[in-house]
Amino acid sequence: MFNKIYDWLKNFIRNNLKGLIILIGIIFLCFYKVPYVIYTPGGSINLNNRVEITNENKISGSYYMNYVSVMKANVPAIVLSLFVPNWDIYNEEDITGLDYKTLFKIEQIDLKNSIYLASLNAYRKAGKTINVTLEKPYVTLVSEESKTNLLVLDEIISIDGKKFTKLSEFQEYINSLDFDDKVTFVVKENGKEKEKYAYVINLEGEKKVGISIVTEYDFESDPKLEMKTKASEAGSSGGLMLSLEIYDKLTSKDLSHGKKVMGTGTIDEDGNVGAIGGVKYKMLGAQKDGADIFFVPKENYDEAKKVYKKNNLSFELVMVETFDEAINYLNNL
Repeated sequence: MFNKIYDWLKNFIRNNLKGLIILIGIIFLCFYKVPYVIYTPGGSINLNNRVEITNENKISGSYYMNYVSVMKANVPAIVLSLFVPNWDIYNEEDITGLDYKTLFKIEQIDLKNSIYLASLNAYRKAGKTINVTLEKPYVTLVSEESKTNLLVLDEIISIDGKKFTKLSEFQEYINSLDFDDKVTFVVKENGKEKEKYAYVINLEGEKKVGISIVTEYDFESDPKLEMKTKASEAGSSGGLMLSLEIYDKLTSKDLSHGKKVMGTGTIDEDGNVGAIGGVKYKMLGAQKDGADIFFVPKENYDEAKKVYKKNNLSFELVMVETFDEAINYLNNL
C-alpha cells in the first residue's frame, strides 16, 4: 500500500512540477513579511452603540468617529495598491520609527487616555461628576536627542521620588532643574521594576528630557458611563467625537438634530482639539457612510479642503479648534 501511494505521489509531482512550483511561490509571496503597511479609506463607528450612560438622554441623530484602515502589507497587496485608488504604501518604521506591534500597543494606551479626556470634558461641561481612580503613565516616545536609558512602553512609577498628576506639573519640575541634571525614574519594564535615568537637555531652547508620556486612566463617574471598545481599535483621534456623544447624552439638548455627525481630532484636558493623521482616508470613509457634517482640526483643515475638492465630497466640512466650538456649531443648526 505504501509503495503504491509513493509511486502515485512521485508521478503526480513529476507531471505537475511547474504548477506546484508556481503554487508554492504564490503561497510564499502571500506570507512573506515585508516592512510596509497599506493605508486605505476607513469607515465610521457609530458611538451610540459604544457609549452607555445611566439614565442617558436620547438623541435624534448620531455621532461617529472615523478611522483609517491599515493593513500589514504582503507582496500581492503591494502590487494591488498600484492600481486601486487611495491605497497608499508606507514603510512602517518611516511613520513612527517603531514596529507595527509596538506602535499598536502605544495606540491602545492613546485610546484609553482619549476615553478619559473625552469623558472629562463632557462631564465637566455638563456639570457632572468624574473622578480618577488609577493612573498609569507610559513612555510613548524617546527622541534621538535624549540622553536616557528609558524605553518606549516603560510604565513610570516615580520621577525623582515624586508623582505628577499632570504633564504640565512634570514639565514645571524639569524647568526648575539645570541643563545636564540627572533625573531618576523608577519604572516597570516588562513587569519588572527598575531604576533608570534621563538628563535634562536643550531642545529648541527649552528644558526637556526627550521623552513623551501618555497616561492611562481608570475613573468613576456620576452618572455611570460604560465605553465599549474592540480589541482591534486603538488611537486617540476619536477624542472630539466621543466627547460630543457623551455630552449630548448627559444633557437634554439633542445637539445632533437628527444628522449624521462625523469627524476626527484628539482632545486634551482643556478641550483643545488636536491634529491627527490620515485625514484623507477618514473623510473618504465618512463620505461613503453618508456623513452630513465632518469636524476637522484646524491643523488638518488645509489638507482637508484639498481632499474635499478633489473628491467632490458632499458633507459640511467644519473646522474646529475646541470642544466648545463644536458644541456652538451644533447649537446653531
